[in-house]
Amino acid sequence: VNMKRSRFFTLLCLLLAVSLLPSCQNRPHVHSYDEIEVISENTCTAGGEIKRKCSCGEGEIYKTVKKSHVLSDWQDNGAGEYVKICSVCHETVGRERIYSYYSENLAYKFDEDSKTYAVTGRGSCTDAVIVIPPEFNGIPVTGIASRAFLKVENVEAVIIPHSVTYIYDAAFSTSSIKRVFIPDSVTEIGKYAFNQCDQLIELILPNSLSKIGKTFLQGTNRIKTVIIPSSLKIIPVSAFAYSSIESISLPEGVEKIEADAFSHCTRLAEIDLPETLTEICDGAFEECTALTDIILPDSVTCLAKKSFLGCTALRYSETFGGCKALEKVYFSASLKSLDGTTFLGIDLTKTEILIPAGNKHFYMLGTSLIGGNRDTVVIGSADGTIPTDKNITKIGNAAF
Repeated sequence: VNMKRSRFFTLLCLLLAVSLLPSCQNRPHVHSYDEIEVISENTCTAGGEIKRKCSCGEGEIYKTVKKSHVLSDWQDNGAGEYVKICSVCHETVGRERIYSYYSENLAYKFDEDSKTYAVTGRGSCTDAVIVIPPEFNGIPVTGIASRAFLKVENVEAVIIPHSVTYIYDAAFSTSSIKRVFIPDSVTEIGKYAFNQCDQLIELILPNSLSKIGKTFLQGTNRIKTVIIPSSLKIIPVSAFAYSSIESISLPEGVEKIEADAFSHCTRLAEIDLPETLTEICDGAFEECTALTDIILPDSVTCLAKKSFLGCTALRYSETFGGCKALEKVYFSASLKSLDGTTFLGIDLTKTEILIPAGNKHFYMLGTSLIGGNRDTVVIGSADGTIPTDKNITKIGNAAF
């Protein structure tokens, strides 16, 4: 009998111990949000919605901004205008009058190599709308020279002919020009081309464009948006920094956003990033204080330091430091590289980091973010504790 009681007591203790253990269902669950469901597609006429879903069934819904228009080349509409029409929604997005005259007394320079002319300045021309001729002395005009219209005043617009293929450095910098018609023959625009053009209100870049120079539109304070063609692969250093743009949609085809490209655009509230984007460089969106939400495509593999430093209104993102309102951070499955300065000023005890199971480069260990070859403390815990896991052998740049 005593033996039976002893066995019964032992079994009872085991059952009690098991009952006190937390079940799998009651253990804390960390949402991974591996799946993205498109509720409604964003188009060039309206934004859309996506839902990030966890394997547990829970999810969160986010709004996406409008896509960029897909524009035709400039077309003569038969009514005395050149127009650009969106091939998706068929809206007429760009419009410019066809003038019946060409401006006289402009300054030109002959290029011995190409045997063509470039406009070098206003000369003695007094036209409020300067219409550059396609030829001078019977020879093609193919370029707008460096500083050709630098600091020019009392000019409302410049109409560039379809013979021009290149706009050189600082061609319109610090001028009071309100608009510039750029034809679908221009392939490159040099650095500082529209730097600090305070009166510029509209700019449509041509489909032929393959390159723009650094500080391209820096410091303009009236322009609200810029239409960028899919032919452009790189947004260069400080291209739109300190400008007044409020929204921008980068088309499929853009692969890289270089350092400070949109830094200090304090009115920038909406941006749509393409699935072709792979790299965001140092300070690309630094101090964009009106930006509240951003979604990075899975194609992004590299986020450099200070990418979104000081975006104080940012609530939801997939990285970025100094964002004091940041609540959640979503990593893409393809993200491979970032360092501690990317999260500068972020308290990871208050900001939730969500890493999909498909990401093989990062994981959370307590409140520390581990990356590199899964052996490096990328972001250390707020109290400075170094993880004791034997696999952790390195401390990353600005981890603490």
